Amino acid sequence: MLQRALAWYAGLLQRAPLRTNLCTASPLMAVGDATAQRLEGGDRPLDVQRTTTMVAYSALVFTPLFFYLYRWQDRVLRGTPVWLAFQKSLASIVIGGVPGNALFLTLSTTLEMGLFGKRPTCGRPDATIREVIGENLR
Repeated sequence: MLQRALAWYAGLLQRAPLRTNLCTASPLMAVGDATAQRLEGGDRPLDVQRTTTMVAYSALVFTPLFFYLYRWQDRVLRGTPVWLAFQKSLASIVIGGVPGNALFLTLSTTLEMGLFGKRPTCGRPDATIREVIGENLR
């Protein structure tokens, strides 16, 4: 049974790799964030807006960014196993991590203020989304 399920999943990855990764990563992010909230907050109710933000980040930024980054690395980078690991780590940090973090701050601020109507918790309470994003990125 498990072998059939894994074969089916491998087939999906072959036919539609990005879509399959998105359909896998998004629910995993939801479960992971809900679990983190439970561990952090005990009896506090689940923050659905936070989980929505994390799932949106996973689906719109993280998964596609690293999907294409890893494919690019496999095509372009060469060398001994140790040198290749070093190059991939560095590329993941510089090309993926820095822009990914900036995009997280931008997306989370936009969703929190624009969609969920939250006001900034630091700085001016009347700051615009653009101003808060700029401050977060600084």
